[in-house]
Amino acid sequence: MAKFTDAKGREWLVSITTGGVKAVRQQLNVDLVDLNQSTMDRLATDFVMLVDVLWVLCEQQAANKQPPVSAEDFGEALVGDPIEAATTAIVEAFCNFFPAGRRLLLQTANAKTTQVRRKAEELALAKLTSLDLTAFEQATEKRLEAEIQNALTRLNSATS
Repeated sequence: MAKFTDAKGREWLVSITTGGVKAVRQQLNVDLVDLNQSTMDRLATDFVMLVDVLWVLCEQQAANKQPPVSAEDFGEALVGDPIEAATTAIVEAFCNFFPAGRRLLLQTANAKTTQVRRKAEELALAKLTSLDLTAFEQATEKRLEAEIQNALTRLNSATS
């Protein structure tokens, strides 16, 4: 079963069931199993929606914890790395919802998507760390000097 740990160290089990799909549809108007809408893509990028969906799926667990966890406390504890762990858990639960043939397709697609995203992040980080801002800084400095000189010239004209 898919699971994640929130920022307060609490473990949450994520399971998508027919009942959970219905509850998410009714409460949030989100169809977890509509493959054409790319709901999983939205959950991976819209963290507010992710937390809302997870809350619907985990609300009973929250009520059974000691002390019980409120929706606000649940959401507050999903920041930073736990967001990534929660995203991974819900995608795993999503794949597990479907029969074996479709599950394998979804797991393979998810693995490839994850590879592409990680490679894109690596490339972006490499590009940012190798970026030389010297020319930009020099151009900005010259532009600022010209603007200051222009302002001083206008001020001198006005005071003359």
